[in-house]
Amino acid sequence: MRRIIVGLALFFISTQASAVFFEPNLFYFSDSLSHGSSAAASRTFLDGALGFNIDRKGFFQAGWEYGSFSTSDSNNGTTTYTASATGPKFNFYMGRHNTWS
Repeated sequence: MRRIIVGLALFFISTQASAVFFEPNLFYFSDSLSHGSSAAASRTFLDGALGFNIDRKGFFQAGWEYGSFSTSDSNNGTTTYTASATGPKFNFYMGRHNTWS
């Protein structure tokens, strides 16, 4: 394990700073309604990835991603659901300035 960590550290140090990417994303939505009885809902989407460019121009990227989804609904009772996942992430960018994936 120690050799893997040292190897990854040396790899990232030896590459250019632009070759490593960090991609955080967060979306939060909340809503409530009160008309006779009250109801509320909230949604949270969280996503983050860390990786590196596979080619020199950065069209192809590979890394590791963590994603989480949480929802809560309240109307006479409360229902809550939470899920998370982690795994490999592969990106392919199209366009002149790598703006579409």
